[in-house]
Amino acid sequence: MNTRARFLAAVAASVIVAAGCSGAATTAPASASPAAASAAASASPSASGAAASGLSVTSFDASFSAMAQLKSVTTAGKGLVGVILPDVTTSARYTSYDLPYLTQAFTAAGYKSSDFKIDNAQGTTTTELAIAQADITAGAKLLLVDPLDSTTGNQIQAAAAQAGIPMISYDRATFQGTNTYYVSFDNVHVGKLIGQGLVSCASAWGVTKPSVLVMKGAEGRTLVRLVSIETTLYGVAGSAFPHTRRRKRSAPLALGSSVVETCTSVSPASFATWMP
Repeated sequence: MNTRARFLAAVAASVIVAAGCSGAATTAPASASPAAASAAASASPSASGAAASGLSVTSFDASFSAMAQLKSVTTAGKGLVGVILPDVTTSARYTSYDLPYLTQAFTAAGYKSSDFKIDNAQGTTTTELAIAQADITAGAKLLLVDPLDSTTGNQIQAAAAQAGIPMISYDRATFQGTNTYYVSFDNVHVGKLIGQGLVSCASAWGVTKPSVLVMKGAEGRTLVRLVSIETTLYGVAGSAFPHTRRRKRSAPLALGSSVVETCTSVSPASFATWMP
């Protein structure tokens, strides 16, 4: 999964820059894309800024070679980086990709094994909060968290704020406090690609008047990035298909999954009359 590797390299870069520069920072932005790594680095003092100022989102790839350019930023930071993954059941990526890729990225940037620790909450919100509190007690200078839900994310952020350290959330957002970052994909572009794929499906199957239903996820979900995906997807599909409709769903559902399933799981004949 080269895309996941590139994303996690950018996540790790954001962590390293925030950790290395947190002592000099005053007010951090409420959210940040992977591009924030290069922006923050170029704005940081002296050698660390000079070392990383040439980096951009496209610098990061599955080889993790760009991470070496952050070594001076790494040495500027002191203390532990605590990484908390949410579970091992909702997605295999946390154990198959996130754990090894983040480890590789941190190591390539000059972190020693004692400079960071990666734990998994095993799907339990109280465990995730307890891990964060333990990391803070152990002297963590920054927390990187994929929160299980918004409540847990807010609780961890509050604990981090009380300790005076930044928190970075990825995949699931935590928009609370003044020293909190969010690293994600270009979700508007993701929604555009999904919408274009849907249009291509209808064209390839010869469906002239498809009816499309774009399902929205449950309110209060921490997957805030999906709002951008769903909104853009709806715009693309709505432009191509006049009968596109948008509905909320009370039960949790990954936004856009109904549309994706249309292209992958149902027949062209079913697609033509899919809208109830």
